[in-house]
Amino acid sequence: ARIISNVQIDFDFVKYIRSTSFRDIMDKFMKPFFILLFIISYFCNPLFAQQKITPDSFTQGSVARAIFTTEIQNREPINNLKTQTNDINKMYFFTELVGFNEKVIKHRWIYMDEVKAELSFSVRGERWRVFSSKNLIPSWIGTWTVQVVDESGQVLKSASFDYMTANPVNELDTTDEN
Repeated sequence: ARIISNVQIDFDFVKYIRSTSFRDIMDKFMKPFFILLFIISYFCNPLFAQQKITPDSFTQGSVARAIFTTEIQNREPINNLKTQTNDINKMYFFTELVGFNEKVIKHRWIYMDEVKAELSFSVRGERWRVFSSKNLIPSWIGTWTVQVVDESGQVLKSASFDYMTANPVNELDTTDEN
């Protein structure tokens, strides 16, 4: 070995490189380097690392939309209500479910802490739209809640609307605004 300007050159290595074909160099030095590089990137890079399986990994699916409406057209709600007056006697609850294919989902209608209706739906696709409806008696004033429930009974989403008394038109009011 010889030192020139603080750089040590191993003449035996240089002679070896000059006398060896490119393919031999690749086989001896580069292949192991790339294999090592791949192994390191596989285990260190989150894109290649294997996902750990936890109980939360099995929980799949989401409720993309949960909407109260007065009507469904073409499998879509026509409005999004938080309150409704009791002159309307039927309400719909629309949900868009994502990732519940081959599962059963329920709509649970609750009024005054009492379950008034519970309807089950068999989901048959990765994105599935379902709705249920409830005929309301005008005297059922107050907050209504619908829970979206999975097969195990877990509440996935809950939404509420207020059912209020309609303002009656006073036909006897003959007040003159002059």
